[in-house]
Amino acid sequence: MSKPGGLTKQHKKTVADVIWVVVSELSKAACYLLVILLLIQLIQKVDSTDYSWYRRSNLRLHVDSEYGCHYLSTRGGGVTPRLDAEGEHVCTGREP
Repeated sequence: MSKPGGLTKQHKKTVADVIWVVVSELSKAACYLLVILLLIQLIQKVDSTDYSWYRRSNLRLHVDSEYGCHYLSTRGGGVTPRLDAEGEHVCTGREP
């Protein structure tokens, strides 16, 4: 017989089972989300500003269609010319 207002052993077992199922389902959902995020990272193109597919610079490379000059931009909106080892603006098209 149980105390008034208390949980019996069967109730405690049922509550523990429910908690276990909820935690298990949340763990599955977290694993699925992790796999999806990893696949999204793998699908994104790696450009010459990135170290590797898992160490992204988060820079975007833009090329001027008229002169072929390269520019780098950040997610925050900053833009700068891409420079080579000598400090010259990288342009692969005709001279400006």
